[in-house]
Amino acid sequence: MNAANITGNKMTAETEQQVDPQIMADCQCLHETDVLVTRQPIFDVRQHTVAYQVLFRCGQTSSKQADEQTLASAQIINSALNLLGLSDLIDNHRVFIRATTELLTTDLHELLPPGQAVLELEQNITPDEDGLTKCREIQDAGYEIAVHPLPLIEAGLTELVSRADYLVIDFQKSARQASSVVESRGPNARVLARAIESHDAFVQAKALGCEQFQGFFFAKPHVVRRRNLASGKRSYLRFLHEVNRPDLNYDELEQVIKQDTALTCKLLRYLNSALFGLSTKLSSIKQALTLLGERPLRRWASLLAMTHLALDKPPALLHTSLARARFCEMLSGDINMAGRELDLFLMGLLSTLDAMLDVEMHEIVPDLPLAPDVKAALLSDLTNLGKLCALAIAHERAQWTTINTLTRELNLGITRVLDVQNESLRWADEVMQM
Repeated sequence: MNAANITGNKMTAETEQQVDPQIMADCQCLHETDVLVTRQPIFDVRQHTVAYQVLFRCGQTSSKQADEQTLASAQIINSALNLLGLSDLIDNHRVFIRATTELLTTDLHELLPPGQAVLELEQNITPDEDGLTKCREIQDAGYEIAVHPLPLIEAGLTELVSRADYLVIDFQKSARQASSVVESRGPNARVLARAIESHDAFVQAKALGCEQFQGFFFAKPHVVRRRNLASGKRSYLRFLHEVNRPDLNYDELEQVIKQDTALTCKLLRYLNSALFGLSTKLSSIKQALTLLGERPLRRWASLLAMTHLALDKPPALLHTSLARARFCEMLSGDINMAGRELDLFLMGLLSTLDAMLDVEMHEIVPDLPLAPDVKAALLSDLTNLGKLCALAIAHERAQWTTINTLTRELNLGITRVLDVQNESLRWADEVMQM
């Protein structure tokens, strides 16, 4: 078996020992770095997007190093898909992912969804019979395979070429061989022409029988960057997401809570406390959630989530969140939003989420299940909600000119605003001591 052989075996202890220690070190520190994703669309003959090629890398690791460090790359793929959401990343189209030998032999491709993922074999992979068997197994499992056919044809590996779902050619380098590639394809295979740099190249590639196209003529690669949150913060951010869905699903919420032992204990202990006036001890998560009720649950759970998102931050940041939440909640009736106290509470509470997670607001807020005007306010849109949030911030900073302007625009009395500010600070002090 040559070094580029693909086998169906799982990773063994012997294989793990051969992994560069630096790879394992990179895997262990991935949660402390950014996930960088390069995405470039693939088009059909009508210039409609049909897929995306996606490349992943982490922190300062170059794309070449990431290819050589397959385990790190696989972890990055997993983190990036969990963090970004595959449907948002590729808009429910197919996704082309580079497939190294190790990615396939260790079945790490199973991190990706069958039926949507296209595994593009690296050009240096020349599989033997075991490798061909592995490729067949991968296709039987619902994955598609893309190959670079010219090196395989030269090596006599025509079976893999005929079985591949996609044949990929660099049209800038291999335009002359395009017709032979089209002739060598299987009955259901499509030919993808990359490096299409001009309209003339697009027309030529179509005339030669290519069905899919990629290159600067259509669109340049787009880089998406996200902070790779520590697993604990991801849990609480997911908890925050679930508890604020428009249609609260107690079963789903229970499953999220059950996955975090500490969160389960805190929920039951908190709900068993005299604070909620429950006469009986609670024994299950579902019972606790049901007894508490929807509105109190959303409010309390959002508080709990933010408290734990702020564990590694200065206490003053959480205090700021709490005070803003109470400030906005108390003034809801004053700005003709009675009945929306919870929305305004959440707006103030989440207004420091960027500082909690060390990411930009526009990277987080669109994915949260919040009312559209709350989202807009968190993204600094100066509607009445946005102005109210800005007023809370102006009070923190003693920006009296801004306070006077916003108070006037919201038709609020300055005495009323000052009283609410004092009450919100007192309330935040009390919550911090619980």
